[in-house]
Amino acid sequence: MELIGKIFENKYQILDVLGKGGMSTVYLAKDIKLQKLWAIKEVSVSTINSKSNLMAETNILKKLDHPALPRIVDIITIDDSIYLVLDYIDGISLDIQLQEVGMFEEKTVIDWAKQICDVLDYLHCIKPNPIIYRDMKPGNLMLTSLGKIKLIDFGIAREYKEEVSTDTTCIGTKGYAASEQYGSHQTDARTDIYSLGVTLYHLATGKGPNDPPYEIKPAREMNPLLSEGFEYIISKCTKQDPILRYQNVKEVIFDLENIHKLNSSYRELVRKKMLKVYIILFSFVLSSVFIFSGNCGIQRENIKEYNSIIKTGEELKADKKYDEAITTFDIAVEKNTNRPEAYIDIANSYLEDTSLEENQRLEKGISYLIDNVILKKISVAKDERILSLMGNTFFKEKNYKEAYKYYGMIENPKDKSVIFYKDTAQTLGYDQKSSKEIITIISNLENYIKTMPDTDMRIRSYMDLTDIYTSNQDIYPNSFDKVIKLLEQANSLGKATGNAAGDYKLYVRLGKAYNDKAGNLKEGTAKYIASMKKSLEYYNLALNNGFNKVDGYYSIGNAYEKIGSYVNSEKTFEKMINMFPNDYVGYTQLGLLYYNIEVHSPTTKKTYTKVNVYYKLALKRYDRSINDDQFGLLEDHIKELKAQKSIK
Repeated sequence: MELIGKIFENKYQILDVLGKGGMSTVYLAKDIKLQKLWAIKEVSVSTINSKSNLMAETNILKKLDHPALPRIVDIITIDDSIYLVLDYIDGISLDIQLQEVGMFEEKTVIDWAKQICDVLDYLHCIKPNPIIYRDMKPGNLMLTSLGKIKLIDFGIAREYKEEVSTDTTCIGTKGYAASEQYGSHQTDARTDIYSLGVTLYHLATGKGPNDPPYEIKPAREMNPLLSEGFEYIISKCTKQDPILRYQNVKEVIFDLENIHKLNSSYRELVRKKMLKVYIILFSFVLSSVFIFSGNCGIQRENIKEYNSIIKTGEELKADKKYDEAITTFDIAVEKNTNRPEAYIDIANSYLEDTSLEENQRLEKGISYLIDNVILKKISVAKDERILSLMGNTFFKEKNYKEAYKYYGMIENPKDKSVIFYKDTAQTLGYDQKSSKEIITIISNLENYIKTMPDTDMRIRSYMDLTDIYTSNQDIYPNSFDKVIKLLEQANSLGKATGNAAGDYKLYVRLGKAYNDKAGNLKEGTAKYIASMKKSLEYYNLALNNGFNKVDGYYSIGNAYEKIGSYVNSEKTFEKMINMFPNDYVGYTQLGLLYYNIEVHSPTTKKTYTKVNVYYKLALKRYDRSINDDQFGLLEDHIKELKAQKSIK
């Protein structure tokens, strides 16, 4: 069907052809009413059973929600063709960019690599079945005018299922596809990691796998300006044996963020520092042998001093002086490396440090124990308290496989909660049981939590339990009321006992729970407004109890806007700007608020001056390396308004 220049489905004006392939044509279209640009992909029904399965692409894209992925907003069937209406990505593919510039600087490629890893990690972590992309290459990566990477063309992506041992098709782009895509094994996350490595090699060297010398050589042979660290990352990604590659994208991200540590100069510096430390320690030990040998009284004195240091550190931690507390606990570790208390206190100091974001707290707490206890295999690595803390922390992070591993290392646990958490972690981490069995196991955990004598532990466990319900919507659909009930129980428990009363983390969860519930109700109804008002109540309580963060004001301002209280929304965002004047988010939200007010205003003459003012204020503070869809939305509105000459 020839579409250029026509009005399609009385809604889309077809402007141009964006691209053509053997099985499809992609058009540039404009929504007549909204004046918004879309991409429309036309595919003949006769090609649907081909290698690039359109329906598979459609089914996959429909359930994805990530700023680096296009959305499907409409599916239209006419005669023997199917039309997908997708987000139009205003950018240029990296293969075309390569043709123009030859190769890119390492710094640029690393920035793109982090963005690509972020979206791959999102795909690989989807439950119950991760998405394996299987066609990573420069031609499927779009670079927007904002410097953001977008991943396109899900024609051969597939869902990974552990019970399936092989793939049904042997497909991929020659040179970029891993060997297992052409063999008898099932593709998994490591398949995408291989293609990522080849793609990074192509971008950084200008040499594709199908260019002479037709192989992936050491990257610095092709481009001597590259660092050793980057060459190492590419090499590890592109190992033929999947076991020798990075096993997940998080490992790639870690090395990208610590790439300087992979260079020989850094390793040599560390070696020299460690040598000095060893010499000092040796001298200290040697002198200690002569001076303190056989002195048991000194040992008792050391234990007393150790306990005194621990007490001082715990007092500092209670006063929320986390850095000072960690320094103090470090002294205790130096005094006695074979006692678990100081290690546990340091990990908990990181986990409780509210100056850090939650993901940073978890990462620092886990990393400390892994680096200083687990990997060193010291005697306390088998201590139940340390293993239980590791398991609980991974459980909170929803990394159930790792949680199960550490729970499983505890022999005959004294803490009976370990048994219930271990069973739940195994069930959620390995997906071995039916939905009915999963519900029973999680119900057993919930019943056990009710019996916990420690009130604080019970409250924290209720919050962990709500994470299980909200992240397993396939088993617990519409679990909002159940989540709210558990959180309200935790809140009542805290109020009744004085424990955890006024805990902003609990209030934040309650605010979000009521907001999520409202999101599944019809806007404007009495139930919707009531749920949003409860959300506002708890978010405001969170702010009053220490949640003085951008996220808090953001949630409150948006909640007010959703119930039509524009004045309160405006006041909230203005307060947000006053509290965080150097953060772009408050200016962005005010710009979006003023845009929505004007769009919904009954007057015919609309003024978008404030929208433009706050966009410019946000732009001054916005870091282009951040992938923020809200700022992107405001920028899209500004472009539309300029195109309509509503603003200059």
